[in-house]
Amino acid sequence: MAVLISIIIPSYNDGKNVQQLVKRIPKEDIVVVESGETAYFTSLPKHVRAYKGEKGRAKQMNLGANHAKGDKLLFLHADSKLSKLPVLGGTWGYFPVRFDHPGKYYRFIEYWSNLRASVLGPYGDQGIFVDKNYFNKVGQYDERALFEDITLGRSLKKLHPPTVQEANILTSARRFEQHGPVKTHAIMGGIHVAYLLGMLTVAKWLYTLIQ
Repeated sequence: MAVLISIIIPSYNDGKNVQQLVKRIPKEDIVVVESGETAYFTSLPKHVRAYKGEKGRAKQMNLGANHAKGDKLLFLHADSKLSKLPVLGGTWGYFPVRFDHPGKYYRFIEYWSNLRASVLGPYGDQGIFVDKNYFNKVGQYDERALFEDITLGRSLKKLHPPTVQEANILTSARRFEQHGPVKTHAIMGGIHVAYLLGMLTVAKWLYTLIQ
């Protein structure tokens, strides 16, 4: 029996990317939660259900999960790209990340991003998927956490190791282009160190430099 996958897309004024994304992925159960401008809702395909949510990615993803019809949840950022939706085996997992930029330094960033994911856990731009019952068992996304995606991954790891998909997920390099790839990569490294040392105030301040 086929498992229904609910695809949950949080957005903040990213309607253009949302519209492009939902056209590329299969007609599964797609839930969009927008915390900004919602005028584009009327342009979405009929099989897409869209909701207005409170700002905050964790809050938006939890809202989407609570409206999801599927037994497995796939959380996608609006600027993510999947060529096709593979079979999502395992209780939870993620995709290796690849940036939509041809520069060699981005291959280096990808390598370290995927290595970091195997140790600390995946970021949200790696397309985290999870069985809905496991998601609810760990209390969903922690809406108070600085890094809700890493916090979720750590909780899920205690129940079951992740399944890493063979296919890459393509994600936007716009943050790196906006702030500079080397600077952004260095700051993100500093954020990880501060997070691991429990210096959450420092990690939060560093994050504001690349928002």
